[in-house]
Amino acid sequence: MLIDTTAHDQLKHVIKLPLKKLTIAITGSCLIFFSALTQAATPCDKDAQPPLLNKDNALTRLLQCNLDIVDSRRSIISNEANLTVAGQMQNPNLTIGVGSISPKLGVGSGPYFDKTIDNSVRYEQLIERGNKRELRKKSAQSQVAASSEDVLNVERQQSIALLTAMVDLAAVNARIDLLSQVVALYEETLKASTIRTQKGDLPAIDVQRQKIDANRAQIELRLAQAEARSAKITLAKLLAWESKADAMEVDPAILDMTA
Repeated sequence: MLIDTTAHDQLKHVIKLPLKKLTIAITGSCLIFFSALTQAATPCDKDAQPPLLNKDNALTRLLQCNLDIVDSRRSIISNEANLTVAGQMQNPNLTIGVGSISPKLGVGSGPYFDKTIDNSVRYEQLIERGNKRELRKKSAQSQVAASSEDVLNVERQQSIALLTAMVDLAAVNARIDLLSQVVALYEETLKASTIRTQKGDLPAIDVQRQKIDANRAQIELRLAQAEARSAKITLAKLLAWESKADAMEVDPAILDMTA
């Protein structure tokens, strides 16, 4: 099939123009997407840690900055993009070729229109039958709904883990306070017992027994302090505050189940 070269050039220009616009649109969409992710991550990086964590501010921070929750929300964005793609028609194919060159005459001399070459242009568009596009859209919509349910499930699980970590930290802090008082009482008792022993008012065996009890209380205090550090690290990971784990403090009111 012979095609006019002028028409062929016009067709090439028309085809190149939408492709260029499509490339610009895709690039702009990608920039907007990554900019949104950057802006979403900025508050978590600059958010100041409160001096005392309670149930409200901790849950607010969790829903905004918890890494598992953020990752689950990204799956919604991915599935929404798949939904957009599923509703689009298949891309057409354009093929341009040259054929029917005479082996005897060759290309020929003279102007371009006098050459013995047949230019061909082939345009193909896939037409889907059986309502395939609507079925793809319904499948993509189901994936979006499923990912939304997954986000709710992750938020629920992480919220439970957060409240558990806060209760654990508050409980171990209360135990540290109690053990600190016990250790201080043992120290005062040992001082008084030592004076009584020096004056012959108390047997030395009683002082040794009190020292053993005091050492046991100090060991329990160190174990509780190590448990508190571990609880702070767990809580900091949930809130994406790993660098501020040592400064984690929980409102003791979290231990009140009626709060």
